[in-house]
Amino acid sequence: MRSASIISGASLCKGLLAVAILLGGGAVTLRAQEASRTVDQTFQFDERGDAKIEFNFQLSRLQWNRWKAQYGDHPDVLLRVTKYNMAAAAIDNFSLTKDDTQRRAVTRFTARALAQYRGNGQFEIPIPRNIKPVTGSGLDWVFTSSTPESNVSEGQTIVNVTLRAKLPAKAHDAHMVGGNDFNRLVYSLEVSPSKPKTLLYSGVVLIVAGLVAAVRATRADETTATHPPRDPSRRSS
Repeated sequence: MRSASIISGASLCKGLLAVAILLGGGAVTLRAQEASRTVDQTFQFDERGDAKIEFNFQLSRLQWNRWKAQYGDHPDVLLRVTKYNMAAAAIDNFSLTKDDTQRRAVTRFTARALAQYRGNGQFEIPIPRNIKPVTGSGLDWVFTSSTPESNVSEGQTIVNVTLRAKLPAKAHDAHMVGGNDFNRLVYSLEVSPSKPKTLLYSGVVLIVAGLVAAVRATRADETTATHPPRDPSRRSS
């Protein structure tokens, strides 16, 4: 199993919170009509540390119109911002679906190497301390974060972000570990052993043998081209 690099520090905060707020209608820019709004995030991790991510949100009419103008009608811009905010992970399979009637949108994508492999079958996912655990046991963990946002003309709204982390089916011994700036969700997996060295050496031998054969064939062609066979009719009697 390959090792996985992780989003850390400020990049993780952007990945787990700032992007969610952005996809949830841009709470830092949109005018607040309701007292609160919820953005749901789901992270489904696989055995390699990759995660299938889904952001699901619903907006008021004014928020929806502005979100569509900025991002909803321009999925290329939304993808570019997502890649910027999650720069430490490779983003693939990005999609966006919208329901204008319900003013609801869902964006889905895959973030490669989002969970870090620490060796000995152990993985960990850094969680910013402002994202609080609600429930967690086994494979399913739920975290929340609330961000107040004010507008001079229309008062204050609260953006409630719910984050669900779903660990691989074979994960075990999942638990939280405290830290200064970040907590960590740690879990273990049975990691496949490396291929025996004999297979590696056999592969090297085959490659070398192939190269030698190719060189010999090339030299033979060059010899034939340089010294063509003599015309039998010109041989002396």
